[in-house]
Amino acid sequence: MPVNWCKRAFRDHLMPAALAACGVGLLFYSRPVSAAVVQAFSLCVRVLLPSLFPFFVLSSLLVSLGVVQRLSPLLERPMRWLFGLPGSCAAAVLLGAVGGYPLGARTAVTLYQQRQCSKDDALRVLCFCNNAGPAFLISAVGGGLLGDAGTGVLLYGLHLLSALLMGILFAGSKRSVKQSSFSPKALDRTAVIPCFLQAVTGSFGTFLNVCAFVLFFAVLTCLLRQFSFLAGLGPLAQGLLYGSLELTSGAAQLSGAGLPRGLLLPALSFLCGWGGLSVQFQTISLLYEADLPAGGYLEAKLLHGVLAAGSAFLLCR
Repeated sequence: MPVNWCKRAFRDHLMPAALAACGVGLLFYSRPVSAAVVQAFSLCVRVLLPSLFPFFVLSSLLVSLGVVQRLSPLLERPMRWLFGLPGSCAAAVLLGAVGGYPLGARTAVTLYQQRQCSKDDALRVLCFCNNAGPAFLISAVGGGLLGDAGTGVLLYGLHLLSALLMGILFAGSKRSVKQSSFSPKALDRTAVIPCFLQAVTGSFGTFLNVCAFVLFFAVLTCLLRQFSFLAGLGPLAQGLLYGSLELTSGAAQLSGAGLPRGLLLPALSFLCGWGGLSVQFQTISLLYEADLPAGGYLEAKLLHGVLAAGSAFLLCR
């Protein structure tokens, strides 16, 4: 009963009030909102387009042309032993580790849609394959925001280690499974041109979805910055608040706050593990297209953030 009451209160009262406040904010703060949209759009064109779109096309081609299916037997044993997953899911793990949000999730969804893994396999690999990439953590956060690429390398290592630990934890007893009853779909590897056309057009559609959420959360973050009562929060709380909505904004806020290393690294690790609501909605839009539930994924990403923060805290001590 209390849960249902909270849902009704959120739907009938809190959500309309929040939308009305956003509408008023758009009228009164049109200039900073416009500047935020322009800046976010520039980010999409300068950073996200070259870093994500080629990887989206690559991941789609790897699956649709059968490359993943051919490599799966080579990766079957380590994937089964570590994560209780078929070898085909290694593509989502590897691309998610090097490509950044939300490439890992898109690869896992593509594997499921192409029937290269079961629904249970897709849901479990989603819990640890969708990660921040080295370009963001090492170049943008480490070198750009902190002025120390070595710290970015450290953050990236903690981030990946936490993700792999998540995969091992979620495997449970399934690591002892030698062979799945799921039979992958045989692919027609001769239809190269249709696969290429679908990869390019579908990947650009996914990229536009990513940009849409980046723009929306840029506006939302800008409106939150206009409220004077948020200035009373400490720099750590502000960074975590903004980063919980949009990862880059929170990382920039924390990096410029002059926090001691023992607080800065765990806070940044948490935000990178969680990813921010902007990234999560990008991923949820992919899951809905494939009719996959998002609840378990969101819980796993929150746990990933906590685990990454705890690892950074222990390291700083």
